[in-house]
Amino acid sequence: MRNPAALATRVPDVLVTGARSGLGHQVAAACAAEGLRVYATSREAARIPAAEGLVPLALDLSTAEAAERFLAEAPWERPPALLVN
Repeated sequence: MRNPAALATRVPDVLVTGARSGLGHQVAAACAAEGLRVYATSREAARIPAAEGLVPLALDLSTAEAAERFLAEAPWERPPALLVN
């Protein structure tokens, strides 16, 4: 990235699903390393590896009701500007 600080001012918050492992975790960690606040989600938030800038959240997308409940209880004041699924 040429100017990570510029990205952090334009896209301050990111929501990454499947952030417990694999590509989802790598994307979440890379975004956090660039100074973004990352809402890292997995079915089991406690299993998301801890890292500075990551906010672990439980998210189960198996039912519409679960997704609606997640959005209703989300901890942000405004929705993240970027979704990585």
